[in-house]
Amino acid sequence: MEKPHPKHFLKIILEILLKILHFEKGGSLCPVFQTKNGRGRYVVIDIKEYERMVAALKLQKALADGERSAEQGGWRSAADVRKKYEV
Repeated sequence: MEKPHPKHFLKIILEILLKILHFEKGGSLCPVFQTKNGRGRYVVIDIKEYERMVAALKLQKALADGERSAEQGGWRSAADVRKKYEV
């Protein structure tokens, strides 16, 4: 008989852990942290929360790029922006 792959066991354990945490937090998932020698090593989070974090980081980067561009090339007036983007 073939042994199950260790990743299969990990998936089952994570599913059970997330169900327990979901229940304990009253329907909202909280992150699960794994540490090694007292330092953070891994985090398990809900995919929706991960997607929100990625979107927020992309927005922060875009805003920082825009601010840097404005500082280097000068600011544009609202009228110029409306004209350029036909708004």
